[in-house]
Amino acid sequence: MGKPNTPASQRDALRRKLALSLAGILVASLAVLTVITWPYNPVGRMIYKVLGKELPPTRSEELGNIKRFLAARRKLDKKEYAQAFEDLDYLRTHAGTSFTFFKEVYLYLGYIYEIRGDLAGEERLYHELAGRDRVFARFMDGLYNFRHGRLDEARKALSEAVALDDRLNRLGKYRGIAIKTLEKLDKGRRDVR
Repeated sequence: MGKPNTPASQRDALRRKLALSLAGILVASLAVLTVITWPYNPVGRMIYKVLGKELPPTRSEELGNIKRFLAARRKLDKKEYAQAFEDLDYLRTHAGTSFTFFKEVYLYLGYIYEIRGDLAGEERLYHELAGRDRVFARFMDGLYNFRHGRLDEARKALSEAVALDDRLNRLGKYRGIAIKTLEKLDKGRRDVR
């Protein structure tokens, strides 16, 4: 019939149960550790690399970037443009598109370039932005052209930004500005006729 219930077979069964229990505890512990340290563990880094994505900043990096951004805003309020530019330029190169104030960094840098009269620098900035966030880059390009009297180019860029935003939802609070600027452009076009 069955195996005899000998002390040796009972010990083997107990050892198997103990080994399976320990293996289960080990697997569960590794799973918890992976979740807690995600994506800053070997598995997370590998997955992000395979997907071609940049790792999001750690909480301490994000808080440091927010602190740097707020310091730059205070410097802008005091009209300390050179110091504000340094902080914003650091954020431009080190903070990713997931940074809370990503768009504002580019807005303020564009503002500083405008104050300096460095139109070529401002255009380079928006060209670089196109590689990181095409929708917001078209929005910024539209505003730039609007400020410099290139109304047809502004209309085209802003229309494209709004159309892209319909699909990708990237403009956020700036969508209203794009639509109002387009309305001004359309009103100006009607007034000329």
